[in-house]
Amino acid sequence: MKNVKYVFLVILLVSVSRVFSQIPVLDSAFTVSEQFEAKKDYKSAITAVTNVYDQSSYEINLRLGWLYYLSGQYATSESYYKKAIDLMPNTIEPRLGYTTAAGSLTNNADDLIAQYSKILQVDPQNSYANYWIGMVYYNKKDYQTAEPYFEKVVNLYPFDYSSLLMDGWTKYRLGKTTEAKILFRKVLCASENDKSASEGLSLISDANNSTLVTEKEIASCFNQSEKLESNKDYKTAISVMNKVYDKSSYEINLRLAWLYYEAGENTESENYYKVAIDIMPYSVQPRLGYATAAAALGNADQLITQYSKVLEIDPQNTEANYWLGMVYYNKKDYQNADKYFQKIITLYPFGYDGLDMAAWTRFRLGKSTDAKHLFEKVLLITPLDNEIQEVLGKLSASR
Repeated sequence: MKNVKYVFLVILLVSVSRVFSQIPVLDSAFTVSEQFEAKKDYKSAITAVTNVYDQSSYEINLRLGWLYYLSGQYATSESYYKKAIDLMPNTIEPRLGYTTAAGSLTNNADDLIAQYSKILQVDPQNSYANYWIGMVYYNKKDYQTAEPYFEKVVNLYPFDYSSLLMDGWTKYRLGKTTEAKILFRKVLCASENDKSASEGLSLISDANNSTLVTEKEIASCFNQSEKLESNKDYKTAISVMNKVYDKSSYEINLRLAWLYYEAGENTESENYYKVAIDIMPYSVQPRLGYATAAAALGNADQLITQYSKVLEIDPQNTEANYWLGMVYYNKKDYQNADKYFQKIITLYPFGYDGLDMAAWTRFRLGKSTDAKHLFEKVLLITPLDNEIQEVLGKLSASR
């Protein structure tokens, strides 16, 4: 779940912004707070921020929500995330932060459901929120409600281990054993000796043992290829997968596409990703993979095609929005680039990558006031960035 990984990293990177008229003082507080956090001295890190506290600052409340979470003070963490949510109710990052605190408290399932549901109102395809709201309902033994959330993630990322496993168990609990069996077998392709998937299969009677043997052979090849890949022996890893090649298998084509990309054979990689796309045209996973190969080949038109298709399926997908913005930025089409970066910072107002590129794009468009505001936020994340300091100096001097 790339999109899921991206979102989690954004939460971990949240930090504090300041009233811009007090930038030097606030930058100092920011820097000191991060230094204390790095030493796990959360009490001092919190103090550094509360010394410059402004209840109207989204970023400060976001930062305190994170620091109180790290210090184990989950109720207080929730309160600061709640303030950030109240300040910017249509953003995703404080709601994800809130769920990390709520998830650490007992009897907070209703809070989790409320926050994940709100995220899904803003971003219906958000794989992280869909997965975890599914988990909440699964743990409540409400398998009927859990099922569509896991299915949504599997439809977007058909070879995602965690979602395949949970969708398999949910279908098993609902008595859908044929579907559960297929999902458990796919899990074994991702993790040959997975105890949970093996247990699930053992609970399902299977009259067709020959099919099971074939699935075990495929799972074994996946496992062998992963070991070879870890040793960077891509040629042999590819050879192992070709022993069980099936043109109709989404997972095998996806695996071969990735191995060819790792081996530097990007045209071959594109070919296998294309087969996976043809098999499951409404999944995001192979299109993002195809884009990595297209980027290595310098094929900007294919990047635009694949990322645009991803955004048809998942309009808020941060990876596609960011890289499509980058394609247009590198083509010096700043007007088009701007709309993609703006979408990211609307959802994640204090995520570094989106802020940085939104700032540079606004700067290239001659929108000096907007650029200055965004650069000042970026500088709070990377206070020693000399290039941004220089640009800010020029922008200030020109006013």
